[in-house]
Amino acid sequence: ILIFIYFSGLTSFSFIILPIMLNKIKPKILNKKCFKVLRSYGSIIILDFGKKISYQSPKNQINYIGEFSLIVNTSDWILAKENNFLCDGNSQKDLIDKNITIIKNKKLIDINNSSIQTSFVFDDNIILQIPLDNQSEEYDLYTNDGHVLVVGPNHKFVYKKSNK
Repeated sequence: ILIFIYFSGLTSFSFIILPIMLNKIKPKILNKKCFKVLRSYGSIIILDFGKKISYQSPKNQINYIGEFSLIVNTSDWILAKENNFLCDGNSQKDLIDKNITIIKNKKLIDINNSSIQTSFVFDDNIILQIPLDNQSEEYDLYTNDGHVLVVGPNHKFVYKKSNK
């Protein structure tokens, strides 16, 4: 299945379809624990949810990925707890590394989408907000059925078979 949405000048339409796609994924991912969270390059963060799937790294080490993975590519994300700012993608790397660990072992309890942001809501009122803009790819959400939802840039998204 490949779904590609782009309407020049009609970008608000894609925000009608994107919530439909997220609603299709939500029942599968909600209430799954985030067992791994890390900062990759710069302010890119990776979260793994659900069942651990083992794989062998190029260095012959056994590593684990989740049946669901969220890769936040934009630097504009914001992490808050009980409406208190913890860090964002523009924070110092040590502050990001310290604060993103708050998500580890928390269940994802909701995903909310609007025309300006997607919010991933965790236990203890922890919220990861990802603004949706025109400049960058915002996030990739890999699902347990072998697909990935790629969101952004320019209010576009693709739901396609992944190679994960």
